[in-house]
Amino acid sequence: MRLKLITAVAAIGFILGVANSSSAATWRSQSGKTVIPNLDSICWGNDTIDSVRTVFGSGSYTGSIFFDYVRTRGCVPGDTIVGNFTLYNASNHCSGLITVNWRRNNNAYIQWDITNRGSNSGCPVSTTHWEINTYPVAQKPTLVTSPTGAAIVFAPPSNVRATPNGAIICSVRSVTTIDIYGSINGWYKTDVCGSMGYIHHSQIRF
Repeated sequence: MRLKLITAVAAIGFILGVANSSSAATWRSQSGKTVIPNLDSICWGNDTIDSVRTVFGSGSYTGSIFFDYVRTRGCVPGDTIVGNFTLYNASNHCSGLITVNWRRNNNAYIQWDITNRGSNSGCPVSTTHWEINTYPVAQKPTLVTSPTGAAIVFAPPSNVRATPNGAIICSVRSVTTIDIYGSINGWYKTDVCGSMGYIHHSQIRF
């Protein structure tokens, strides 16, 4: 595929993929070459996302993105959140600004602005162009909008976090029945705080 000229930013669209009601949301490009776990957690107070993967030029890069200002009550179409990224490929790394623009049907449009471009800067991407294999077309996602079950918080206080092992968004301080919206690696998604968060399996009983 020919290199596509990009003078300021490289832009790529994303879709939200939910495999089933017990899987965490993973945002990915339609080509599958860019993956951001739980991207929508920046709409609920999380400022750091790890295990981000994308392709710059011909290399696959993995690392983290960080946001100074995030939403805490969800995102709506038109919201824009700006952060920084550092992604690595062996001894090389690419860093710069990332802009997330929320669109209709829960689609996110991503812009990568690499600030350390060039062969002498640690990011072997040209200052005027780099290659992306596909520009995906955003599609309507499959959303989990209703509870998949209920559980009892049996030994309060129990913390509910923005992401698994992430920032605490509230604490359940009495024995309470909560709605469950799916799970990932022993963490259960619930809206007991008024917004979606995660509670550890050791804190609940079914």
